[in-house]
Amino acid sequence: MHANYPAEQQTAYQADLDSCISSGSYSQTPTLTEEQLTGLYSAYVKQHDCLVDAGYPVSEAPTLQTFLDTAATQQWVPWQNLPEDSIPGALDKCPQPPLL
Repeated sequence: MHANYPAEQQTAYQADLDSCISSGSYSQTPTLTEEQLTGLYSAYVKQHDCLVDAGYPVSEAPTLQTFLDTAATQQWVPWQNLPEDSIPGALDKCPQPPLL
């Protein structure tokens, strides 16, 4: 999960996220159907292309099949390899797709 917040709130955000995860009230990997994952993949590829066009050094998008095969264990997101301090600006230019 990613959220937009000022960099100085990183520690507080991470502590809150860790607390939610450990309490069992938040799942980082919701169960999505293949159709939902395909829609999410399409939205992520559009965001990826936006980030590339904006000059951000993002990794190459996986194939749809790889995305589907790894969604439950290591879901790819376009901004995953960006330095932490550049993520808020990147997501301002290329917003995160809405959750399904």
